Amino acid sequence: MLAYPMIANAFYLQHFNSMVLPLGLLHDPLFSLKTPSYLGLGTLGFIVAHEIMHGFDNSGVEFDEDGVRRNLLSPPSQLKFQQKMNCMSNQFSSAFRTEYLINGKSVVLKVDGELTLNENVADLGAIKAIVATRARMDRESPAANLPGLNYTHEQIMLINAAQAYCALITPQAYALILGMDEHAPPHDRVNGFMMNLPDYGRIFNCPVGSRLNPKTKCSVW
Repeated sequence: MLAYPMIANAFYLQHFNSMVLPLGLLHDPLFSLKTPSYLGLGTLGFIVAHEIMHGFDNSGVEFDEDGVRRNLLSPPSQLKFQQKMNCMSNQFSSAFRTEYLINGKSVVLKVDGELTLNENVADLGAIKAIVATRARMDRESPAANLPGLNYTHEQIMLINAAQAYCALITPQAYALILGMDEHAPPHDRVNGFMMNLPDYGRIFNCPVGSRLNPKTKCSVW
């Protein structure tokens, strides 16, 4: 696979069991040694964890450590894994529907949970990983607070992770993303991994049953 070194996008290659991390990701605002670790975890940390988790998504789980495709799960494990995949797929297909008024007509566009499955699985695994990593790092070496911000380190980390996907999407662009991109549209993508994060309610004091802290969550890893 060819990639320009200065692009700000990472890749996971199943047949090589390898991750490509271009130099374009290794600088501000995605990464800096001068800022608190929880900022970097929310940006570069999330990106790296996301690519690693592609090795364990609905496709990656079929490849061994040498990039050879073979059956790795026992029948009971495969059944359980498929149930988890179905939860993610069904949730995204039903939870993310956006109504637009186009040419005077109401049009409802929805996320394809099957098309976006692998990316959603990788996102959820990544957000859970950086929350766990931040807790461990803070115990070992507490990071400094940022002046003027009345947020906890965990809150800032999650806000930073979400901010990378901040975008103004027109109805036409939204429809195009739904039909051509394996990633869900930015705001649906962020809401999807946040609403399935077990710690989200605690971190933001969000009541159970609310949009981003539903009673029923999907979990893969």
